Amino acid sequence: MNIDLNKNPTFADFSYGAIALSTKKINKNEKGVILGEDAEYVHQMRVGLRKLRSVLIGFSPAMKLPKIVEEKKIGKIARILGKKRDNDVLKENLIKYYYHFLNESEQKLCDQFIEHLDKQNKDSHQNIINTLKGKEYQKIKSSLKKWLKEPQFNLIAHQPIEEVANYLIMPQISKMLLQSGWFVGVERDDHQKIIIKEDYSLDEVKNLLKYHEESIHDLRKEAKKTRYQMELLSKCYGKSYDDYLQLIVQVQEILGNIQDNSVLINRIKNMFGKNWQKKMTNLDMLINTNQRQEWLNWQKIQRLFLVENTLKYDELLTLK
Repeated sequence: MNIDLNKNPTFADFSYGAIALSTKKINKNEKGVILGEDAEYVHQMRVGLRKLRSVLIGFSPAMKLPKIVEEKKIGKIARILGKKRDNDVLKENLIKYYYHFLNESEQKLCDQFIEHLDKQNKDSHQNIINTLKGKEYQKIKSSLKKWLKEPQFNLIAHQPIEEVANYLIMPQISKMLLQSGWFVGVERDDHQKIIIKEDYSLDEVKNLLKYHEESIHDLRKEAKKTRYQMELLSKCYGKSYDDYLQLIVQVQEILGNIQDNSVLINRIKNMFGKNWQKKMTNLDMLINTNQRQEWLNWQKIQRLFLVENTLKYDELLTLK
């Protein structure tokens, strides 16, 4: 967003810039997605769609948009791309982190799994093409183009961004901080003081992640939403805000890695049966070891948020 903060930018300025930037990212990658030659195009277009969805949610009070441009429709398109992207990530992680450390018999099973993913991706790619060439997507695309030429705003959009920024970002930060996923694996002493246990075994981490999978996944989703919302307003704030944003990026990435491993386990289980570990002992051990390392990384973040409590919100939301 090319916004000059010295010129007292408005809510409308930020809203327009955010819509323009996310739309540009979507359009830039659309052709590559349809051609299907590089998985990165799918990833980048999906990110663009998610960011557009965040703008529609976070900046909705400012804008008068065409009815067809709504966050649910954008989310639906992002999920269609997501089916292929998720398979791409599974394949990439399996090859990058595990495949070359397996014996020949386990590699053959992984080859079958990868072939299965590739077959699914062919179907997913055709579904993506149908979606992007379909009437609804084309209508959304043309409506956004028209709006960017002749934007329409609500009365509040003319407020200086500095007067509304805190109100825009705090609801999402609060929603993220109220997730139960923060407290998975923590213990409390007799005075209810939080203790971060440091000696979890492989099996303990495995059981924690299995039992609390939904809570951890929910926290990851809220962290991602928070990241996108905070990025929209990063020009309004200072160093404390930027540092906090980088912590949220770490939350998203670490929990994302844990989630990716969990999805890999579930997908392999679906293909090879509930006793898949007997056929792929080494892969099972490698994944569990990786999960424990990611959990150790996560505990550092838990300690910052729950124990050290060094994150001061009065500093975080201090405007430039």
